[in-house]
Amino acid sequence: MSFHLNNSQQMAIHDSLYNLTEREIKYLKNSWAETFSKKIFPFIEEDRFSVLHSDNPASRPNNPVNVYFGLLILREIFNLKAIINSIGNARENSIVISIK
Repeated sequence: MSFHLNNSQQMAIHDSLYNLTEREIKYLKNSWAETFSKKIFPFIEEDRFSVLHSDNPASRPNNPVNVYFGLLILREIFNLKAIINSIGNARENSIVISIK
């Protein structure tokens, strides 16, 4: 995987956020998601992870690192690791990765 910086935080043309009602938009703006998207997500530095990817431009581009890292931050904030681990342990032949 070659590293490509995700500079544009562009939404898809058919994103579900475009179909929200005024009430849903108001609720979203007053939730944790608004704060996370404005104060945490933009400051996740993707270029710090470029050393983990191939320098070969012919390989496929990486998935946005800031999305995965943001999910790990949310997992810690909401203490979801216990739930995720219990789901993983309930499955046969599953691999559980726990960050402590």
